[in-house]
Amino acid sequence: MVANWAVSVAWYSAFGLKWAELTGTPPEWEFEADKVIIGLVFNFLMALGLALVLRASGESGAAAGMKWGLLLALLMVLPAHSGKWTWQDKPLLLAIDTGGHLVSLLASGLILGAWRGPGSGGRGGEEP
Repeated sequence: MVANWAVSVAWYSAFGLKWAELTGTPPEWEFEADKVIIGLVFNFLMALGLALVLRASGESGAAAGMKWGLLLALLMVLPAHSGKWTWQDKPLLLAIDTGGHLVSLLASGLILGAWRGPGSGGRGGEEP
């Protein structure tokens, strides 16, 4: 969860000014504890969802975790954010927001998959 949040902070540090311009948000950011806590809660939920999918798949290892992170980003996050392109005509905003989630899910998948490790049991079978 903390790694997921750190990746998000790094992502928006790189693309935050363009994001602020596209959303009409003032670029001056002030620390607001409530928003940081809400962000951490949502990052936890994304990591938990990925962990549950990874566990249900019976796969383990960093590559499997990253694969599932990529699939969830493409099949769930991208469609959920598609209105930024279709209705707001802001494909760059779609790329920034979806890209941030993609990188976070890849990092979470790497950590969660590596944590379980190859041959950690999955669904009871040994991996070659």
